[in-house]
Amino acid sequence: MSRVDYDKEADSLYVQLRSDARVTNTVAFGPSRHVDLTRAGRVAGLEFISVSGGIDLRDMPCAEQAYAAIVAAGLGHMVNAYPVE
Repeated sequence: MSRVDYDKEADSLYVQLRSDARVTNTVAFGPSRHVDLTRAGRVAGLEFISVSGGIDLRDMPCAEQAYAAIVAAGLGHMVNAYPVE
């Protein structure tokens, strides 16, 4: 089950996609988006910095799952870019 942690003071948001996973690597998708990976290369979580300017989910792995978690947390209004198929 996904979990969303929003820190208003730090202006950051973290979407935990795998609660049982140990993060072994973090990959930057630009200066304000990061993906935490397990040893097996599976996505464990997504971190967004400077979210007051909006959350950009384009080109992010697990974007649909992250979007659903963000909306469920009542923060869907913060997403300003979402992948279009």
